[in-house]
Amino acid sequence: MGRRSRVCKFRNKLFQYDFDKCMVYWVSKPTKYILEDNEEWMSEHGYPLFPINEDGYMDVKGIGLSEMNWKDKEARNEYLEMWCDELDEETRILAKEYELWG
Repeated sequence: MGRRSRVCKFRNKLFQYDFDKCMVYWVSKPTKYILEDNEEWMSEHGYPLFPINEDGYMDVKGIGLSEMNWKDKEARNEYLEMWCDELDEETRILAKEYELWG
């Protein structure tokens, strides 16, 4: 994993920027159970089940963004606002499909 920013909280989500890949990642703090599963998987298979970075966060999803736009707080917030809207809509659709199809 590349050189990362500190975690940035926006709306109800956490984000981290990878300066080497010019990617913004929606990140999540792994639960105790995920960490236990990851350790068990590592011991059996030699590689992690869940990608947990050096800061202790898991990458949920990532998208490209220039470093210049990440450092410009106004541009970054506008970008994250649109992405959060898309993620929320995707979540709503998946929940509706689950209700319909189980």
